[in-house]
Amino acid sequence: IDELEAYSGIRTLTWGMGVLLGTVLLMIYSSGYLLWRRDRQRRELDALQARQTAEARFRVIFEQAPLGVVLLDPRSGCITEANQRFADIVGRSPAELVGVEPAGFTHPDDVDESRDKVRRLGAGEIGGYRINKRYLRPDGSVVWVSLTFAPVRVETEEAPRYLGIVEDITARKQMEERLRISEERHRLLADNAIDVIVTLALDGSFSYVSPSVERLRGYTADEALRQTLDEVLTPDSLNKARAYLASLRASLANGGALETFRGELEHCCKDGSTVWADVTASPILSADGSFVEILGVTRDISERMRHELELQRAYETAEAANAAK
Repeated sequence: IDELEAYSGIRTLTWGMGVLLGTVLLMIYSSGYLLWRRDRQRRELDALQARQTAEARFRVIFEQAPLGVVLLDPRSGCITEANQRFADIVGRSPAELVGVEPAGFTHPDDVDESRDKVRRLGAGEIGGYRINKRYLRPDGSVVWVSLTFAPVRVETEEAPRYLGIVEDITARKQMEERLRISEERHRLLADNAIDVIVTLALDGSFSYVSPSVERLRGYTADEALRQTLDEVLTPDSLNKARAYLASLRASLANGGALETFRGELEHCCKDGSTVWADVTASPILSADGSFVEILGVTRDISERMRHELELQRAYETAEAANAAK
């Protein structure tokens, strides 16, 4: 063959091989593209199923949670959704709460603090907050709640919403108030009692001394609170007190009954004199039976002791007179 025919055959062969190679590459590319597309569709389907599962799980938790759950729009500060428990807490239906700003049913004294917290949350100054506040129900009653708020991001929304968890603590607040009133009542009784009232630990250190100690011993309540038993009692009386404390420690170690002390102890006064007092000491136990402290009540019996001493002297004088006769 001549040169032209040779080049023509080479060109034909080259063109055919190029077409074949292009076809093969196109097939490989198409297959890869189809595999990539199927993998992407599978991932998208898995992600969609995961979102649907998460949404369903959140919906169950949202509706069935024992605590109140509420979602706020960060721009308007209004409720976008609330579960039934939150609606029960504030005395309204979930539908009534949508589009309402919580400040509308917040106690007036708590509105400023609540709005300030939301403002700081929106400004990014804090990542979340927790406060105790009061809501007003339609019937005028007040409900105390512990409120926790934090931003929660939803993939389909640009800005995060605020998720609030609300716990009704009205019963706890009422109990705390009753306890506070009870403690205040007992404090007033102790502070104004004629007898000296003290509380102390097993080592004899005082945690409270009533102001009446100044009438008994001349020390102020603050001064007496810093004193040890060695400074309060004369040696013989100190031994009795230490023996009682030792018996309490032994009973606690062995699980035995804790006894109450009742006896006459001689106390040291600020002017160097002494005074006799009738002392009752009782161990105080908590609700679970564990030891808390010792409550002591001290009553001045110096006048009684003086009369008894006078009677004893009169008796001795009479006996001496009879013996002289």
